[in-house]
Amino acid sequence: MSTGNGCLDCERWERRFAELERKFDAVVKQLDETTAKLNETSAKLDEVTAKLAAATKDSSNSSMSPSSDIVKPIRPRKPAGKRKKGG
Repeated sequence: MSTGNGCLDCERWERRFAELERKFDAVVKQLDETTAKLNETSAKLDEVTAKLAAATKDSSNSSMSPSSDIVKPIRPRKPAGKRKKGG
């Protein structure tokens, strides 16, 4: 079986091992990139969740003073109707 120049079966396994090693390295790189994106997205979600929690609190549902409430702009009045006032 062996010709002295190297085992043909061994060469085939070495090529296969090198191919699998390249694929493994690519998968590890992709996993690292995905993990980094997940961490970034998780941090953004935490930030947005904190902003939302802070924005929904006012003096009626927390211990904040009324002066710390966010003042809503006054809505414009409806235009006058066609009818006259009074009776």
